[in-house]
Amino acid sequence: MPERGDRYPPVARIYYEHGNVEVSDRWFVTAYGRYAVAELRRLRGGRGVLPPAVNLARAVAGLTLFAVVVAFPFYRSDPAAWLGIAAIALVPVGLAVAVRRVYRRPYEMWADHRGATVLIFSTVDEKEYGHVTRALIRAREARQQAQVHDFAELSTAA
Repeated sequence: MPERGDRYPPVARIYYEHGNVEVSDRWFVTAYGRYAVAELRRLRGGRGVLPPAVNLARAVAGLTLFAVVVAFPFYRSDPAAWLGIAAIALVPVGLAVAVRRVYRRPYEMWADHRGATVLIFSTVDEKEYGHVTRALIRAREARQQAQVHDFAELSTAA
């Protein structure tokens, strides 16, 4: 019968595997790198910044709407001018709405790893972010339970 040290290490349990993301009880692997689950500290999530195109489109739409409001008293007696100004104002506003729908803020996951705060995962898909987050939580919980069992075995062996 083999001794405890002669056994093969247990096979890693996979909690999530899709695309370029894999979460096991030992490793968290993404396009950003490969991280040992035990080395990840202070996990936190949030939303990333909007791309500059969205902010530019918003600024142009805001300036155009401001110009329409300022010019309104000069053209209030001319209904044809209202239609022209409204048509001109709708172009940048429509562009801002379209750009905002195309470019979404990413969901990001950050952690402290080996003394540095690093971005470990990012996606614009809310559902994928939820799956990865839950898988990493389960992996960390399983890791903590395994450590508790290891300590219990050590104390009874002594």
